[in-house]
Amino acid sequence: MSIKLGKKIPESVIEALNSGNPKRAGAVIFMISTDPQNFPHVALLSPFQVIIEDSSTLYFSVYKGSSTHDYLVKDKKFTLILQDLPALLYVKCQIIPIEIEHKQHDETHHFFKAESIEVLRDASEKAPITSEMLFDTDQIETDYMQEFLDLSLFIRKLRNS
Repeated sequence: MSIKLGKKIPESVIEALNSGNPKRAGAVIFMISTDPQNFPHVALLSPFQVIIEDSSTLYFSVYKGSSTHDYLVKDKKFTLILQDLPALLYVKCQIIPIEIEHKQHDETHHFFKAESIEVLRDASEKAPITSEMLFDTDQIETDYMQEFLDLSLFIRKLRNS
């Protein structure tokens, strides 16, 4: 059963996904949006595609032309499932419109800004989650790092505008 934590992303998750944390590299982040038939649509993101600015603001990157991109542009809401062992966190988010044009180095990605509107924690005392789901990043770490750098530059431009 999930417990409502409010609107703020817990500090433990912010620290776990911090770019300076070497353990974050392979963590799997689930993004749930809604398809046109109102079914959940799941996308897997890496921590290189998500930057949590503070306890209620985050930025993320998805591939342009993907189903996920199209659903986010249309509905402007999604849920992230974050691993916070021995629990999972469900972070319900609303996309924040960005006023400036954001030209990107990589034309294959779209950058979004979002705010958390509700955070829930789901755990079982009798059957805790004991291991984290991880990507093998050996063959894609360079691509992930470039996407992370592009997203970071985008955020810097937003702050300076």
